[in-house]
Amino acid sequence: MASETKTVRDSGPELLRILCMLLVVAHHYVAHGPIYLLSLPDFCAGTVFLQLFGLFGRAANCVFVLLSGYFLLRATADLAAYYRRLVRLLAQYTFYTLFFAVLAMILGWESFSGKLLLKSALPALFGVGNWFLYAYVWFFLFSPFVNRMLLKGDRRTNLGACLILQLLWCVIPTLSVFNLNNFGNFGFFLVWYWTGGCLRLYLPERSDRKKCGLLLLGATVLQFATVLIPDGLALLTGSQAMLDRSMLFQPAHSLSSSLWALAMFLTFRRLPLRSGAVNRIAGHVMAVYLIHDNEYLRHRIWGEVWSNAGLLHSWWLPVHALGKVLLVFLLCVAFDLLREWTLGRWIEPGLLRLYDRLAPRLRDRAKRLLKL
Repeated sequence: MASETKTVRDSGPELLRILCMLLVVAHHYVAHGPIYLLSLPDFCAGTVFLQLFGLFGRAANCVFVLLSGYFLLRATADLAAYYRRLVRLLAQYTFYTLFFAVLAMILGWESFSGKLLLKSALPALFGVGNWFLYAYVWFFLFSPFVNRMLLKGDRRTNLGACLILQLLWCVIPTLSVFNLNNFGNFGFFLVWYWTGGCLRLYLPERSDRKKCGLLLLGATVLQFATVLIPDGLALLTGSQAMLDRSMLFQPAHSLSSSLWALAMFLTFRRLPLRSGAVNRIAGHVMAVYLIHDNEYLRHRIWGEVWSNAGLLHSWWLPVHALGKVLLVFLLCVAFDLLREWTLGRWIEPGLLRLYDRLAPRLRDRAKRLLKL
């Protein structure tokens, strides 16, 4: 039994990845569905449910990057192994982008185009497929330099930079009612990757789980309050403008969303859980993102197949929402398992063998750059 336990890594962070992807899918259920939430004449219990159901999807993206910064900080000691992960990610990213582009042409969703095929075969170069994966791939190339800065920097400098980044990311935009936010996707990754790296360097290994749980509870209640208070005022005053403000704090760069993301990480970081099944499913989380949020599937999944249209005033809405989100997640995981067991068995190993041949040269050049 002891030897089995050693082979199974901690599952708390992996469970967190799964939960965050479910929250992303739930957000897309609301954001890409046919129901318009901010209509005062149609306001009902279903409106509140959907507002809260899709509330945490954007903040969940912060957790993904936070986890990367925390766990990849010291991974660049072996650059060849580090970039081997990137090859695997690129293989998955390219497969799904190209596969669904070809499928769209076959089914008549898209006219045949050599230009489209080229872009789909090189998604990281042309920025197609999925915004998160596109930004992640390019930041992954840059992250060894960020790691080096963090590892070489002193505590005061690193934490000072982290504070400034978070001030610019969420505090100032919140205080300005989101009139000031100049961060693009790359800046978003830098803020949360740097934060994750600082937590790895300076956060004690053991933390009080009860306090972390209370922090998460408080952050969740605060995020709910940013929706429910404007909703209540809108009903009392009959103000459409007040209802429009009910989703004001949903973006990832709001202070309440950032606090919630940090609380989620702290709660699950050292969760006493070891499960091979959880770790296995977590390994397919990025595939869930790539499949269900593909540009050719997005509006079909949420707007055409088992749509929630007409369910706003129905008590079936929560059942439909939970059922469809779970079904989409599980089908995406199953499809990625199928890819892994079939094409993945020879395409990915071939790419990795090619990379292993080129790795010594790439490693030497990367080391020269990191010494600059």
